[in-house]
Amino acid sequence: MIEVVTKIREAEEAAAECKRQAQAQAAQLEAEAHKAGRQMVAQAKAEGEQQAEQLLRQAQESAEALTARKLEEAEAQSGQLADLASAKVDHAATLIVERIVETK
Repeated sequence: MIEVVTKIREAEEAAAECKRQAQAQAAQLEAEAHKAGRQMVAQAKAEGEQQAEQLLRQAQESAEALTARKLEEAEAQSGQLADLASAKVDHAATLIVERIVETK
C-alpha cells in the first residue's frame, strides 16, 4: 500500500513538474511573441516613415517642377506683355507726334 501511495505521489509530483515546465514554456513563448510583435510594429513604423519621407520628397520635387514651369510661363508672358506695351507706347508716341504736327 505504501508503494501505491509513493507511486501516486511521484506521479503527482511528475505531473506538477510537467505543469510547471509547460507554464514556463508558455510564458517564454508569450514573451517571445510580445517581442516579435514589438519588432514588427517598429519595423512597420520605420517603413511607414520611409514611405512618408519618399512621398514628401516626390511631392516636393513635383511642386518644384511645377513652380519652375509656371515661372517660365510667367516670364514668357511678361516678355510678350512688355513687347506689346512697347509697341503700344511707340504707336501712342506716333499718334501724339501726328496730332502735334496737325495742330501746327
